[in-house]
Amino acid sequence: MTDLPSSLGIEAVECVAEDGRSVTVRVTGRWRRRRPELRGQPMLVVESETGRQRFLAMPEPPSLTGAAPGTWRMTFSVPAALAPVLPGRTFLQLGGVMLPLPIGEEAIAAEVSAGANGAGPDVPEERRARGSELAAESARRRAAELAAEVQRLKRQLRLADQHIHAERALRSELEGELAHRTRGAQHDLRALHERVADLERELTRMRRAVDEAGHQAAAAQAARAEAERRLAERAPPPPSIALDTARAEQIRRELELDRLARGAHPAVTAANPVVRPGDRAWLRPEAGLAKPSAVQADPRVATLERELAVAREEIEIQRRRSARAYEAIDLVRGELRQFREAALVPTVAPAPTSAVGSGPVTRLSRPVEPVEAERLSEALARLRERTPVTQAETTPPPAPEPQPVQPPAQHRATRAWLEQPFRGLAGKDPTAAGRLLLALLPAQRAADPQAVGYDLVVRGVLCAQVTVGSGTIHVEMTDVPRPLNEVDFRLVGDLAGVARFLVAGHLRRRLPSRRRARIHGDRRRVAALDHLVRARLTLDQLVAAGVKLDPLLALTLAAGAVEPVQTAGERFTIAHRDPALEAPGAYLRVRDARPPVASTYPPHGPVSTVVVCPADDLLGVLAGRDARVEGEERPLAVLRQWLDRAQSG
Repeated sequence: MTDLPSSLGIEAVECVAEDGRSVTVRVTGRWRRRRPELRGQPMLVVESETGRQRFLAMPEPPSLTGAAPGTWRMTFSVPAALAPVLPGRTFLQLGGVMLPLPIGEEAIAAEVSAGANGAGPDVPEERRARGSELAAESARRRAAELAAEVQRLKRQLRLADQHIHAERALRSELEGELAHRTRGAQHDLRALHERVADLERELTRMRRAVDEAGHQAAAAQAARAEAERRLAERAPPPPSIALDTARAEQIRRELELDRLARGAHPAVTAANPVVRPGDRAWLRPEAGLAKPSAVQADPRVATLERELAVAREEIEIQRRRSARAYEAIDLVRGELRQFREAALVPTVAPAPTSAVGSGPVTRLSRPVEPVEAERLSEALARLRERTPVTQAETTPPPAPEPQPVQPPAQHRATRAWLEQPFRGLAGKDPTAAGRLLLALLPAQRAADPQAVGYDLVVRGVLCAQVTVGSGTIHVEMTDVPRPLNEVDFRLVGDLAGVARFLVAGHLRRRLPSRRRARIHGDRRRVAALDHLVRARLTLDQLVAAGVKLDPLLALTLAAGAVEPVQTAGERFTIAHRDPALEAPGAYLRVRDARPPVASTYPPHGPVSTVVVCPADDLLGVLAGRDARVEGEERPLAVLRQWLDRAQSG
């Protein structure tokens, strides 16, 4: 009822005297708003000297015209004695709300006097005239209100038009800005695509250059071998230069024995000697005597030596070109990784396949320096200090063929201990399990010596090309896979999908799934990856095969390999710190018969042991190799015992 006064509009109040005994009060109004719900019967309240008097509304008789739509009319009968007090003291009560009625004194007096003197024959005409005047006045007020309402609506409409115009202008401006930014983004995207295409073309060109350099290096090596063969097949030297030839052969044999004593490869010099002028002066006359004699003995020697020198220079140039090509390829790959925003995964550096020896071939980060005469002199001096030459050794026997140094025999693990931590990691963190598989790829030949070739395609990151031949293994990280007819199979998916594929059974592998990687090619050859995960290889053999793990992954592998029962009664934390850093970056917590946990977050308690070594050497330290240890050494020794027990059963 609070909005009743604003919704109820009183238009006219008419007072009519009835035969001098009563006055009829007729109230006419209009609903300005939606008609509210009324409670109680409307009453007319008149304030007199004796108090307030209330009169109920009279029922309206049915009429032909009735009230107009939206209007209302009420009729009350008041005694004639109250006619003088009606002006200013009459109210209309609707429920709990009282509205004053505008009753004029002149109208009341005229009605009362007319009623007292008797009604004439013109009373109905006067009433109709008065009603018409009241209706006209009400119409005028209503017209004024409607005009004001029209003006208000026009102002609102004008404001709405202005608001709509402003909104349209703002929308047009925003659409123009959006179109401009869209064109700019499309231009930047096209530029990035062009940059990626340029980088891919540059990478292809670099690869072609590397392949050409490898072919040229192979050709140079073949030319060198041919030159050495032709030198070996030349005519025997005359007796006059036999002594000089014997001395040169003695020096060569001593240098070879020195290399074998050091445990190095016969074709690599691993020390930087100190220049000794005396040895160099002693060798120079002998070389000067031997060279003219050899040239006089066989005229082809000079030509062969020149060809050999040219071949060596070509090999050196090709090595430098290869080093620059590898640096450019690494730079291009770094830019491609930035564009693709790929997650960091451990990679194995690509290396060309060697024709001699077995095992993975490591790419040289810089070209091998040529052997200098000063280094030969220093090696000869050191050899003489160790084993002095006697007179009986002046005429040496024929030099035996140098035998390659065999590595010490390594014992294989007695159980497939790698499968348990790999399966546990695949269940908790399949992405980390995929990274572990990529890091284990160099050990493919050690796990399964059968020849196989496959590609692991990690979508959006890289492609690992693995080729195991007769005595060699080649692992290369590239961006595109090889043709399917050149490999046995191809496994395509993300790191987590590859790990889930390997831990799934043979039947589940055949069922299509978005969470597992997909295989193309010969499904039977996937057994090579199964053999890699179930390989009986010790940590030493993994390190010797070229497996490199980051500290967190190495500690995670150790945590998965250790049985929780073995840690009963032990509580300690082992951390790894790189020598170039001030704080450790990986932690392994042992928690008294609970599974060990590896993480990069520092523990709440103290750190018992800190292993300080390069990141790639931590796996070798866990295998038993020496490293700098800060703090207690017992936790590291206990962890090594647990790992040995896990490998040996």
